[in-house]
Amino acid sequence: MKSSRFAYRPAIAVAIALVVLAAVAAVALASPPSGVTPKVLARGTYDAFKVRSSPNSPVDFKAKTKGRTDIVVRQHDYAVGSSTGWHSHPGPVFITVTLGEVTFYERDDPTCAPHVVSAGHGYVDTGQGHIGRARRLARDDDARTRRAAVLAIPASLTSMKACLDAADQLVSASEAEANALKAELDAGETEALQIALGAGGTGKGSAGAARGSAGALKDLERRQKSRATRAQRDALDRALVDLAAFYRDVLMVHAGADVGAAHPDLDDDVRAVALRVPPAGVLKRLDAVLACRTALDLNVKPRIAVEAMTAALRLRIGGAI
Repeated sequence: MKSSRFAYRPAIAVAIALVVLAAVAAVALASPPSGVTPKVLARGTYDAFKVRSSPNSPVDFKAKTKGRTDIVVRQHDYAVGSSTGWHSHPGPVFITVTLGEVTFYERDDPTCAPHVVSAGHGYVDTGQGHIGRARRLARDDDARTRRAAVLAIPASLTSMKACLDAADQLVSASEAEANALKAELDAGETEALQIALGAGGTGKGSAGAARGSAGALKDLERRQKSRATRAQRDALDRALVDLAAFYRDVLMVHAGADVGAAHPDLDDDVRAVALRVPPAGVLKRLDAVLACRTALDLNVKPRIAVEAMTAALRLRIGGAI
């Protein structure tokens, strides 16, 4: 993704409810957010400053700005399965999670290692063109079931039928999530717009207003359809990130690396796949997951892209990788 330039002065944003975020306000979006509700709590403008902690302090902190800078306190609430989408900040971001858990991924990290931050802890995004993703891992049965279904896929792909079944499961689950969002939002939005445009009116000019509202309603329908498509692709992308992190764990087993696992509760499955797939094969499977993400970004039909991926993830017989 190319870096972006912004003509207006920077603003550092901080979020508090589920996530406290400090970031330069100009944000370059590579994919749209889904299920995230932002709320600005406060904003202040500061003259240029250069500060640092006392030499006797156990904390070594420095901060410097050029020109006037806005400091914004912002709260972000994350719904179940929500995502910020891939995005970048041209400045540092200080995040504090106050409820639940948030997982961050760095797009330039080839291992796709997750950074899980729980309530009461923080995470620093250094900015400078950084691209990341965050989502809430809610502690509820539906979220656990969806995650378990996705992460059961790598160890289950023992035949082509299993590959096609897994692809169907992923695509169908993403479609169901998008349809649920559509059912929740579309009717209310349409009714609100109809009322705003004078639907149901009986006075003078009401007939003309009704005819003139057709274009606005058609535009709303188009935007709702586009949102549903994005929601499905976002749901698939979340599943793909989980799969990439699974194969990252398999690589760490092969390397004997003393690092935290992305999915420690899946250790048995991770080790089972490691026994059957050598490091070169793991890298091929990780490439297949990332290639599927790229295909979806290029608007390849989800079912075609996902079936190609699951076929590439199949566990081979004998010495094949």
